[in-house]
Amino acid sequence: MTTTTTTTTNPPTNHAAWLNAPNTPLRVSPAPLPTPLAPNEVLLRIHATALNPADAYMQVHGLLITSYPTVLGFDCAGTIIQTGSGIPTSTLQPGDRVLAASAPSVFDEPGAPQRDNPGTFQLYAAVKADMAVKIPSTISFKDASVLPICTGTAAIALFSPSKLALSLPQPTRPQPSSAAANDTSPAILIWGGSSSVGSCAIQLAKAAGYAVATTCSAHNLSYCRETLGADYVFEHQSASVVEDIAAALEGREFAGALDCVMPAETVIKSGKIVGKLGEGGGVKKLVTIFASAQQMEAMAPGAAGEVPGDVEVLCCEEYIRQNPYVRKAIFTEWLPMALEKGTMKCLPPPQVVGQGLEHLQEACERMLKGVSASKLVVELP
Repeated sequence: MTTTTTTTTNPPTNHAAWLNAPNTPLRVSPAPLPTPLAPNEVLLRIHATALNPADAYMQVHGLLITSYPTVLGFDCAGTIIQTGSGIPTSTLQPGDRVLAASAPSVFDEPGAPQRDNPGTFQLYAAVKADMAVKIPSTISFKDASVLPICTGTAAIALFSPSKLALSLPQPTRPQPSSAAANDTSPAILIWGGSSSVGSCAIQLAKAAGYAVATTCSAHNLSYCRETLGADYVFEHQSASVVEDIAAALEGREFAGALDCVMPAETVIKSGKIVGKLGEGGGVKKLVTIFASAQQMEAMAPGAAGEVPGDVEVLCCEEYIRQNPYVRKAIFTEWLPMALEKGTMKCLPPPQVVGQGLEHLQEACERMLKGVSASKLVVELP
């Protein structure tokens, strides 16, 4: 049974942090309620929204923005207020607590509603129902908000047939444990394990049965090893990091690498490791979190040319909703159970910038300065 339902009698009043022009501060002002809903949408009252580097880049450079004014924001957690006519009440209904990912309209299917306020930097947002995941009562909105888009990015990099094509995590797989040095499970390199994407990628790869080698700053070694469960953890600034990782993983099946940070140096080092470990028949693929080869060249000039020629360098140009295979496996089948069982932790931990839309500009400015082993969150009480 499907129905359009709402928990309120009178339409709520919406406000948003608007971006009115490129490279201008966000301004809080009234916003239209993003209705009517498409059949596959739900209306959320957002209680927490998390920031990603893309939000700050979009504000400054106009990345993925087709018109102004607009509302930024990919990640949120909140309460469902209304459901579209195509949403079965057995899946989502008003009152459900969910985490959700939004995306700019450039990723929408033809015929989808075109709105000036597509993002999560507002009190009420319309999101696609298949990108909303119920959260247990034990998980707070601020914690849940750190996961959506980075889980999606990590999942595409790891499991898409056009990327690393790893085996999918199964809902019935036992809680992952650390792989011993003589374990025969295949290994993957995740460069930048303390980043938001890296934190999700390590957990996903472990849940799928892989041994994980990762890099991070010296002060995040324990976080990556003890909290995230990485099997091999290396200090990324070590002069011998390439040789150390290659030596640690030598002799075991190698499934490829994911670079979760953007400097040219990390692309080059990751590529060299893939080249060394792939010589014995391992996967010679390096996936980066750049959205395109053009973005990689702009932000990490010359890096791709320094990678060994037989290593395939790939970008994460796919949005997870555009890949039904990965979206269904992770967002529909695995993530709800993983959150319930604690297999997937809400990491990196939220760093609350403030409460209220007016704190989003400060959060964007702090994002540009860099964040380590945490994710900036603004609560919207």
